[in-house]
Amino acid sequence: MPDPTTIRSVDDLTAVAARISDALIAAAGLDSEPGLQQAMCLIEEAGELVGAYRRWAGMARRAGTFNDVADEFADVAITTAVAAHDLGVVLNGGHDLIGFSGLDDPGWFARTPLNKPSRRPGSTAVLAIAVRAARLGDHLTSGSAYVDEDAHLAQTAVLLTQVLGITTHAAWLVGVNLPAAINTKLGVIFSRGWRDQDGATS
Repeated sequence: MPDPTTIRSVDDLTAVAARISDALIAAAGLDSEPGLQQAMCLIEEAGELVGAYRRWAGMARRAGTFNDVADEFADVAITTAVAAHDLGVVLNGGHDLIGFSGLDDPGWFARTPLNKPSRRPGSTAVLAIAVRAARLGDHLTSGSAYVDEDAHLAQTAVLLTQVLGITTHAAWLVGVNLPAAINTKLGVIFSRGWRDQDGATS
């Protein structure tokens, strides 16, 4: 198992996600529908990334820093991996966290506006992260698991892999070194403990 602060690939991140999940359950008893909890957490983190990006890019009333954006990219990537673990699916691994598309169709990005030049690089890609996270929530509440569990899990894996793929792509467009940001955040996570002082967890 990789050291939690030397994450370089999707497989590394997946292994550490299992440790995070186990620690959350042990510390706070988050064993009641952990997959749905992490899916909600992912949607929340995607929204926080959009907010941090808007502030940094001058698209909001308040200003923000590039470090805030990098931190939120890391949160989305880590939470995606933990959600995949808790939902019982496997991310498309074997890739580096820089330039990983996460998509079976390599032409997908070319047919979307994610790569179009912009004075705010990555804005469409950041928005796409939130859209994919929302689609995951819609999928998980659709009841499809009762119709065909295998197909439901397969689509869950596709959506989570797409979230991670778009996240790595958006980070590259914005100029965030995603592995470095993830390693920095994991260093904080594994050193601060797993329960906030007021008893809340995240």
